[in-house]
Amino acid sequence: MTVRKLQLMSIVFVLLVCGSMLLVAHAESTRTGQWMIEPCGNTLQLTLRYSERGSLERGDDWGNTRSYNIGSNLALETALESLGGLTEADMKSAGTHVKFRIVHDAGSLESEGWFASGKGSGHFDYVPNAQFADGLRKRGFDAPTDDEQFRLTMANFKLALLDELKKQGYASFDVHSMVKMADHGVGLEYVQNLKSAGYTFDNVDTLIKLRDHGITKSYIDALAAEGFAGLPASVLLKARDHGVGADFIRGWKELGYQSADINSLINLRDHGVTPEYAREMAALGMKNLGAAELTRLRDHGVSAQFAREVKETVSGEISASDLARLRDHGVSASLIRQHRDLSLDEVIRLRDRGDRGTDY
Repeated sequence: MTVRKLQLMSIVFVLLVCGSMLLVAHAESTRTGQWMIEPCGNTLQLTLRYSERGSLERGDDWGNTRSYNIGSNLALETALESLGGLTEADMKSAGTHVKFRIVHDAGSLESEGWFASGKGSGHFDYVPNAQFADGLRKRGFDAPTDDEQFRLTMANFKLALLDELKKQGYASFDVHSMVKMADHGVGLEYVQNLKSAGYTFDNVDTLIKLRDHGITKSYIDALAAEGFAGLPASVLLKARDHGVGADFIRGWKELGYQSADINSLINLRDHGVTPEYAREMAALGMKNLGAAELTRLRDHGVSAQFAREVKETVSGEISASDLARLRDHGVSASLIRQHRDLSLDEVIRLRDRGDRGTDY
């Protein structure tokens, strides 16, 4: 074999190896996942399952799931615009193979699968939008990394959000914050809804925090309907975090408790004083207890069961103060029954000296 032939064979071998490496690299970088579309009330819901790394996406490690409402039955044509190639006939068929593109600003998902009777599922391959980075640059942002663009695609990030934030006067931010917003569910609709409810802010970090804590327009509107409109964002967060919602407020109103200060309701919720607790105590004859009295009872561990047992044991009336005192000293209804001839003060003194009764 001549030297010339050996050189040619070496070149061919190198080309084959390089070509194989390129194919492997392409296969590893391809991002894939699963899609599912199904009716949800009057809405079509798109659910995507995928992993963050391409090398895992054909395995069982699809740990990320995102769902979007992509249109109502009344505007199906509009919904199908974001599902390029999918038709209403496909969706309503008795069963057909489909190919379509799920189109988002940052990229598209080349999808293939099966549809029958309004429901469909299958797999997708991610294709980044080459023009997306230009759209960001025109708005003063750096180009995203490949991973950032993928995450923005999967979150259905819209360039229109950047225009809306600028219009509302938000301070500048970077692509990292943009991805963080997308990951946390801060989208165009959310920002517009907050504005319509009367809330705009200086920075996107506040938006992320509100979204993380479940502050939505529906929550804001529900509080406003109960008389708490125009609350500062910090108070909204506090109320939401402590579980003060419209039902909680309404429950107190039904019992005749009126408060113009939401902080008093937050305080009640913090101490575990609920409308249900107030009703239980009222049913035991302790009606018209104020918020302070109810809070004291709860703080001292006076449950409705404890109050009921003591009330059934003691002859005559017993006050909320008596219940708190008995609970503080560890006096049980059983101990009271064993010393019916003694006053409550005497039973408390016995308990303080170590008498636990025969139940121990």
